[in-house]
Amino acid sequence: MSVSLRHGGVRRNLSDRRARPGPPNDSEYGLLALMISKIEVIDVACIGCGTCWVACPQAFKEHDIGDDLKALPTGGLGDEHIMRAAAEGCPTLAISLLDEAGVVLFPSEEARAALRASTDW
Repeated sequence: MSVSLRHGGVRRNLSDRRARPGPPNDSEYGLLALMISKIEVIDVACIGCGTCWVACPQAFKEHDIGDDLKALPTGGLGDEHIMRAAAEGCPTLAISLLDEAGVVLFPSEEARAALRASTDW
């Protein structure tokens, strides 16, 4: 059965619409979500926005150093998807996700280079 909707002079076939994506799954992140074994935070890059420790308190905590707040890894690991989302939400890409061998899984060097290029004045 096909249902049509007319909106703003445009006729749309509702049967062709795709469902909204659900929460991320392993196929979207590949094996990355399953390989995170360590978190590092670049202290000088962290601006203390708090996104990470609010999103994943199992893996991040706030550290008060005088007038500034910085993120610190707790030493624990949270849900892989939430850790990835927290790292992706870091505006300065100060959070690195590493595997057991110490290989940086996130962010890519290209992402960090793009951020540096966008902030060069």
